[in-house]
Amino acid sequence: MTRSIAGRQRHARLVAASAGIIAVIAAGALAGCGAGQIAETSTIVSAVPGGSTSVAVPTEDNPNGALLIKNVTVDYNDVNGYAAGATAPLSMWIINQSTDPLTVTGGDAKLVDPTKATTLTPLGSMSLSSGTPVVQAVQGVAGNPSTPPAVPPSSPASIAPSSPSGSGAPSPAPATPAAASVTIQPGTMMVLSTSAGSNVQHFEVADLKGAVVPGNTVQLTFNVTMPDGTPLQSTQLVAPVSPPSAPGPRVTDSGFPPSPSPTS
Repeated sequence: MTRSIAGRQRHARLVAASAGIIAVIAAGALAGCGAGQIAETSTIVSAVPGGSTSVAVPTEDNPNGALLIKNVTVDYNDVNGYAAGATAPLSMWIINQSTDPLTVTGGDAKLVDPTKATTLTPLGSMSLSSGTPVVQAVQGVAGNPSTPPAVPPSSPASIAPSSPSGSGAPSPAPATPAAASVTIQPGTMMVLSTSAGSNVQHFEVADLKGAVVPGNTVQLTFNVTMPDGTPLQSTQLVAPVSPPSAPGPRVTDSGFPPSPSPTS
């Protein structure tokens, strides 16, 4: 009887020891598999690589009110980018989460040095293209209008009256360029992007003072004002050149696309 009990105890100890060894081996294998690996969530980035900024617009009725300028990019042109003197269109969303209409005016644009972010090279000032912006209602924002606001027409350029005499008649005064400003009503989002349609209004940098190529980033300045012209804030963001929407054609070492395989 004693010998039988001792045997069972020895068997139990062997089973426990074997289980412990297996657990250690499994833990080591898992540690080896995970060594040097990066968590998947740490590499997840936004689907839209643009720059964003916000301006606080608190009111008594909406203390968390703000204006959001989101997903700002320089539109991709081609692998050569934009040469000096060209026009670079911009894409962005502007969302008014306040209870007041707000006016956003585009300021200057500067190229960020890829080797030293504090070095900026002037590119010019933002202007506004022709066309109509896409305006959408935003749910859950105080002051949300039932219908999208109409885009105010641009004021006509004033022309100086000409003198009746033909010899000394002064030439007409040059037309004053319209300010690169858009007004966003409360509770709405304005889409300013060529990707939304060929006739959609958008900001752009015309007559570039330097080249902008894929991989560059551009610092943009926006001025936000109240309806009565009271300035709220001048805000800046860094916008990258957007990536291409489709991969480019594959080329061989000779620089030409590969020849199609012959069919039998």
